[in-house]
Amino acid sequence: METTWMAKGNCADRDPKIFFPSDGIGVARAKSICSTCPVQAACLEHALTHRIDHGAVSYTHLTLPTNREV
Repeated sequence: METTWMAKGNCADRDPKIFFPSDGIGVARAKSICSTCPVQAACLEHALTHRIDHGAVSYTHLTLPTNREV
């Protein structure tokens, strides 16, 4: 799997905890970081492919059901 795109993300030099918020303020912070990210599409594709069902990914707060078929 090719992952070089990850180094180009706005999140590359941030604490990963930012993207797993527990409140609305945290979600807003994560979304603001993702909103201008140049690798949003690759990030979302990665999350869906690998069934990452939590966290703020590609400007989308993921709360997918665990039985969702991708």
